[in-house]
Amino acid sequence: MLAIGLMSGTSIDGVDAALIDTDGIHQIDRLAFHSMPYEPEFADRVRAILGRAEADAEIATVERELTMLHAKAVGRLLESAGVGADSVGVVGFHGHTIHHEPARGFTWQIGDGALLAAECGIDVVACRRMLSGIISIDIFAPDDFWNKAPFMGENWEEGDTAHLSPLPQGGPCLKSRSRAGNK
Repeated sequence: MLAIGLMSGTSIDGVDAALIDTDGIHQIDRLAFHSMPYEPEFADRVRAILGRAEADAEIATVERELTMLHAKAVGRLLESAGVGADSVGVVGFHGHTIHHEPARGFTWQIGDGALLAAECGIDVVACRRMLSGIISIDIFAPDDFWNKAPFMGENWEEGDTAHLSPLPQGGPCLKSRSRAGNK
């Protein structure tokens, strides 16, 4: 399976994108890489929201812009590799950490996985937040992926979002779903 990994580091200098071919267990072949620097003005907007722990309009604006820049990096990576989006199975999207308090068990990554999936036309796995040691991993699938994933149940529709939250100390994985359009 072809997969793309995205990362924007704490240096706030840009997005790194990697295309790999993997069996998900043993085989990983590195195929292509792309680095896309941030404009200084965008980096300043990210720095301005660092440390905040409550959502606001400024964070929402930066989150959307960050997501669109990641989508642009995916497009450039695929173009340089000569690979179509329909050949890629998944994008891993960390987003960008804007608040981190390990002693409290709290971290917040901004980045809109659903928007990235819609822009790229590729399924996206995105890490959202960790509260009290519970990591929430959202999986955004713009196609019929979920109907092929028996661990999540049946009757998934386009736009549905899976929420997987593995509990600490090897506990069960909580799973839920959000319906498209709040159905």
